[in-house]
Amino acid sequence: LCCFYTGMLLLRGTTHAPNADDVRALINTVYRQYAIFPKEVMTDNGQCFKAASANFPNEWLFTAIHSSWSNGHVERRHRVVNQKLRRIVLEGVIFEDTREWQDVLDRVCGEINNAAVVKAHGISALDMVVSYASDDILLGTKKNLPDDKREVWKRYRLASLKT
Repeated sequence: LCCFYTGMLLLRGTTHAPNADDVRALINTVYRQYAIFPKEVMTDNGQCFKAASANFPNEWLFTAIHSSWSNGHVERRHRVVNQKLRRIVLEGVIFEDTREWQDVLDRVCGEINNAAVVKAHGISALDMVVSYASDDILLGTKKNLPDDKREVWKRYRLASLKT
């Protein structure tokens, strides 16, 4: 699950092809972690998404299955997730059950959500979600974020939407 505006990512591991229950559980994670329910969800027309949308109280938008204009942002995130998973496997990390798999996905998710976006003056997706300055893991200090981080992010996102 990827927030279109912030790029914030949530991942859920399964031992099977995702189904409607998995999609609903992932959307419910947003509420459990952030105490807010998505106002709008956009997915392709896949069967699991159609079924999950049946009881969704807000707007659910559907796009064509291979429409990069609408899901390119998610596909780019998916590519980064795959790269990070390959790196972790090459490091020798072995995950044998669903819990270990979810731990690895949480690690990958944390790396992506905390990654500083150079074009946004070092602001990360997580910085846009939380109201406090998060830690810079490399320096071991609090991040020095601009006072107008929301405006900086808005300019960054608007510019990226034009390209």
